[in-house]
Amino acid sequence: MQYDVKSVHLTATGVAYGARTRIKTVYYTVKTVPANAVDIVDMRFFDNAAAASGTEVLRLSNSVVGQNIVDVPGEGIICDNGISINIGTAESVTLFFG
Repeated sequence: MQYDVKSVHLTATGVAYGARTRIKTVYYTVKTVPANAVDIVDMRFFDNAAAASGTEVLRLSNSVVGQNIVDVPGEGIICDNGISINIGTAESVTLFFG
């Protein structure tokens, strides 16, 4: 099936897209990792167009410094209500969706 792929870049927690879509690929950067493991906050993706809460559909670790790419297999993760992201202790995230 052919469809348009879009992208959004976030440097803080917020709404990535406000309508039904699929998470395809995530590119994110972690510049520093807190010395205390308890202070590491994972990146969390929610099926919610209003806030970074509710039904969590994907969680990615922020425990390694560097640039990370995650390709979601198949047709991606469906988010019926839109996508909100809590970037945790990551520096930034670019989301590809469609």
